[in-house]
Amino acid sequence: MGLASSSIAFALLATATVSAWDHLAARPILAPGYDLSKMENVRPSSDVVLGYDVGFGSDPGASVTVAIHVNRPAVLLEAVGVVRDVDCTSDGVTVSFSNKDTFLHAMLHWPQDAGLYLITNHASNCDTGSDRGAHYVSGLSWDLGSMTVRAQTERRDLKEIASTLRILISQEDNNAPKPDQDVTINLPQINAASNFSIPGEMVIFSSPPNFTASVNGGRLSNTIAIQGHLEYDVEKQKLVTAWFNMDASLFIDLGLTFRFKGAQKSCGVVFYPGSFSPSRIYIPGILNLQPTLHWSIGADIGSDGPLAHQDNLTANIGNGHVHLDFVNDNETKFTGWTPDFSTSYSTEGVGTAHFSPSIDFTAELAVNVMEGTYSSTGGFTTNSQLLNQISPAAKREQQQGIQKLRRTWRIRKGQQNMHLPRNSTCHGGYELTSSFNLSLVAYVVDEWEETQYSINFPIADQCYYP
Repeated sequence: MGLASSSIAFALLATATVSAWDHLAARPILAPGYDLSKMENVRPSSDVVLGYDVGFGSDPGASVTVAIHVNRPAVLLEAVGVVRDVDCTSDGVTVSFSNKDTFLHAMLHWPQDAGLYLITNHASNCDTGSDRGAHYVSGLSWDLGSMTVRAQTERRDLKEIASTLRILISQEDNNAPKPDQDVTINLPQINAASNFSIPGEMVIFSSPPNFTASVNGGRLSNTIAIQGHLEYDVEKQKLVTAWFNMDASLFIDLGLTFRFKGAQKSCGVVFYPGSFSPSRIYIPGILNLQPTLHWSIGADIGSDGPLAHQDNLTANIGNGHVHLDFVNDNETKFTGWTPDFSTSYSTEGVGTAHFSPSIDFTAELAVNVMEGTYSSTGGFTTNSQLLNQISPAAKREQQQGIQKLRRTWRIRKGQQNMHLPRNSTCHGGYELTSSFNLSLVAYVVDEWEETQYSINFPIADQCYYP
């Protein structure tokens, strides 16, 4: 049987430059919206906003903003531009000012009976690394001459001082995309990438003694960009809002050879080339976000006799967007995901067989808020599959001679059945049907799982003659 080939092309997709992050902990920075020159920042407030850089200055959009409504008024010391020095001990915080007016303003507005929080950061000796500290003030001693105030304090965890929490990942309140809007990869986001190369002549499936499948060489790569929004009621320990916008770009270049030495009962096989876990986004006491990127290669196979078949698939998906809602699955949406792909195949042998290779890509986010007060995992999986069926042509002998017979072949995929109608009828020779199927599934572990999108592109429905 000769070589048959098919090439199906769709709109050419835009390319994107995406880098993987390689850091662990976020670095505290002054949150957007604060003006260091404003004296009013020294006044205690029930709302404070904490900024974190997760791009180390290389990408100003790779940031996390945490807005906290506190259960007592608080002063974010890093937002007061004339604070000259902050010194911490086990039972106190000393704040020195460089401006008398601001010092007097603090004397006027800080409660005389204390009962406020001072929030410190790593710029002093109070905290290390990416930590910020919350200090409950039980007493104040003012020294006008040195413009210094000594606070008697007890250190508190951030979850002890928060009533509600709002976390914005790579966005600000005034430019956060709505759930039904696309996010584009070239906007400021948190980006990651993975790349797997598979050597040629590597056997990835086998079912002795009659079946093996090997890779003729291949590459699987992806980029992903993330934005997110979470709101958490600390007092009620309830997640109010949690969604993530994820852009994905996938590239698949894979050659597979299926060899049947004899009859092989229908079955499913799977191979895992690897998983990639970019460094987590870690904000002590507030957020631990761990992305993981998985690839897998699977196949549904079966044959009633000896056969050898080779598939080559190249696919590029550059415009995939997912809005994943952890709280309300009805708000989860997929847009884009237009494949640009080409295939070629060759078959030798005689028999009825199906061999449907598939490539799965999964992007998963493990979310942990306030050291496990809330914890969940969700993500999406794309399945790209070639559906192939080959068989000797059907013949029916009657008095009038040979009659045409149209058949529908059933191809197993997981627990589902797919029917491919014949567009041609063969007299002798062999019939081959082939199509490319793309499906996307979103999920939150132990909560819900839904197929969001599925589309099938016919490739071949042809007769071949020896």
